[in-house]
Amino acid sequence: MTEYEYIELISTFRSENAFHSMNMFTLFVAYVLAAHYAGRDMSSIQVTALTFLYSVFALTPITATIASTIQFQDLVSSYHAAFPAGTVGTLPPRLVIFVEATEPVTFTIAWLLSLAYMRNCRILRTE
Repeated sequence: MTEYEYIELISTFRSENAFHSMNMFTLFVAYVLAAHYAGRDMSSIQVTALTFLYSVFALTPITATIASTIQFQDLVSSYHAAFPAGTVGTLPPRLVIFVEATEPVTFTIAWLLSLAYMRNCRILRTE
């Protein structure tokens, strides 16, 4: 594979992760807004259904980002093995992989925090 093809694939993976980031951020904001504005007024069944749907839809960008990060890691390693003095990134390969791997971790933490926020809004309802 030529260096240009590696650069093109790396760019594609980064674009894909940006797309998943936007999807996850949209889901996260929608759920938090629903929890904030309507969480106190929703029945338990509605909250359970909303949380279930949110969790199912949130799994898509989380798992897709994990898969993309694994493929990205393999691609960066292959690129640096083929082109040790390559033009992609001045960062060491391990740091680039670390930065890419923080995305699914951040998604998972945001998902868990939003569930805790909904629970907190529901607790405030009963008080």
